[in-house]
Amino acid sequence: MDGGVLNNVPVDVARKMGAQVVIAVNLGGGKKSAQVNNIFDAIVQSLYLMSIESTAARLREADVVIQPEVSQIGMIDFSRKKELLALGIQAAEQALPRIREKLSGVNAVSAAR
Repeated sequence: MDGGVLNNVPVDVARKMGAQVVIAVNLGGGKKSAQVNNIFDAIVQSLYLMSIESTAARLREADVVIQPEVSQIGMIDFSRKKELLALGIQAAEQALPRIREKLSGVNAVSAAR
């Protein structure tokens, strides 16, 4: 399994590697309405909901979460790369004050040592 299944927001791994500030990027959309027509749909919907809950729990462990508004773009829609890039840049710029705040706190602690 890849990280998207087992650990799609590896904040714990970054911390074990020594990261003092962890910035996570959440590209997941919100909860989709469930249209369950058969057992396969029910299984897929269950896995999707488990993934959302797991992601939410791991995102709470990050110091800063960047969340571009990409829910209107399909996961495998590669035709809108420029739009996705612009949305990512916009979200990162909006997160800069929180990132700077977290980094200045780390720098202040390091300087005090």
